[in-house]
Amino acid sequence: VARSYRKCYIETSGGIHNLYATKIFCGWDYSIASAKAANRCHQSIYRELKELLAETTELEQSSILKRLKRLSIQAFMMLVVLAAMVGTSCLLWHLLMAHKPYSTDSASLLIVPFVVTAIMNVFPVIISQL
Repeated sequence: VARSYRKCYIETSGGIHNLYATKIFCGWDYSIASAKAANRCHQSIYRELKELLAETTELEQSSILKRLKRLSIQAFMMLVVLAAMVGTSCLLWHLLMAHKPYSTDSASLLIVPFVVTAIMNVFPVIISQL
């Protein structure tokens, strides 16, 4: 209990990561025996989380220009992803229409699975870089 108390209440000023999760999971005293004490502990943790969220919200107040910039970037990225999906769909449709199912050429039989595998391996890398 002392270790979780120290981690939750004393060491938070030193730049602890995942502050909210730490407050939630380390802030509870498991030796509480009465419902009244549990309610007090619950209210205390609730108030602390509410204050932390209020401070975070206060720091993140952004101007209309910043919001517009963020919204335009999100809209652009959504269009890029939709264009990639439509392009992939058109490419696969073209490959499936051009693919001759009666062909015995091994290159012809493997082109569609190769393209699908390449798309599935390349697109996540591209999307993660955006």
